[in-house]
Formats: sequence, C-alpha cells, structure tokens
Amino acid sequence: MDTETTLWFLVFGFTAAIVGAYWFFHSNRSNPPTLFEKAVATTWLLARRVVCFAGALLFLIGAVVLALNLITSAAQIDTFTRLGYALFMLFVSAFCVWAAIYGQGPRRGDWKDDVSLHNKNKKRYGWRW
Repeated sequence: MDTETTLWFLVFGFTAAIVGAYWFFHSNRSNPPTLFEKAVATTWLLARRVVCFAGALLFLIGAVVLALNLITSAAQIDTFTRLGYALFMLFVSAFCVWAAIYGQGPRRGDWKDDVSLHNKNKKRYGWRW
C-alpha cells in the first residue's frame, strides 16, 4: 500500500472513530453508563482538555508576540492591524479554554447548553472536575 492510500485510510478511520464516539455517547443516555463508556468518556475529556489548553497557550503566546511586536518580518504590519490580530488570537485562546472546560453541546450557537451538558456528563460519569 502506498503512502497516499495509507493516509486516506487514517483520515477515514479517524473520522469514523469521531462519528462512532458521538453515536455511542448519544445512543443510550437513559441507562446507567458501563465501565467501558466511563473510561472512553474520561479519556475523551482528558484528551480534549490537553489539546484545547495547549491550543489556548499557543494562541496566547502568539497574541503576546504580535502585540509586543517581538518578531519583525520583511512585510511590516501597521500597529492597528497587528493589535487586531492579537485581539483575535486572544478571542480564539479564550474559546479554546471554554472548549477545554465545557466542550460543546448539541446547539452550536448556544453557549448555555455547553454548561448544562457538561454538568449532566459530570453527574453521569462521576467526574469531579
């Protein structure tokens, strides 16, 4: 098998795993969770928090670098544009922190359902944090 085919299998497998996990967690929420479901949910929570907090840190560092003009390049950016980029990166960093803590609920435009779903999951899976 060549590299491109292997890459497509990996992309398909990763996508199938994400869709499968979504279906798995939302298919039977009325019954108590199994030990396997608790383990997978906790692993997902930890992975989400590591990735999102790392992303938040990177965007925060990028915002500070842009705001303080710590890097210079051949194409100079004016002050307002640079600060606009820095503010945008701060916003993305804050969103990454929100996603790390609460995740995302079923309604993408509503932030209140993120908190309520996280609280339900805390109760369902016995999370303290």
